[in-house]
Amino acid sequence: MERALGVTAQKSDSFASLLRRSPLIQMGPTKDKVVIGKIFHIVDDDLYIDFGGKFHCVCRRPAVDGEKYQREVRVRLKLVDLELTSRFLGAKTDTTLLEAEATLLGLLDIKDTNQRD
Repeated sequence: MERALGVTAQKSDSFASLLRRSPLIQMGPTKDKVVIGKIFHIVDDDLYIDFGGKFHCVCRRPAVDGEKYQREVRVRLKLVDLELTSRFLGAKTDTTLLEAEATLLGLLDIKDTNQRD
């Protein structure tokens, strides 16, 4: 059977072997990884960017060339944390903020995509 992430499974594969072969595990530690994302929503100067993680990230629109950052534009991000969590006063468990943390590095250049092909 073919999985959505491109990992094939056979009846004899254990969960551990499937997990080891998954793209998420193959990526390794995410801190400081540079990834490509796409702006899918904009509110004032907040850019909502999907990079294929569990959650999207929200980055501020840069002051320089800010008009170039529009919906559907691809950008480069440096990941900080895949899931922002916080423990509120008196709580015993962390609460997720349903966002990832990343630093906006800039627009994805056309020459960057040609080098990958």
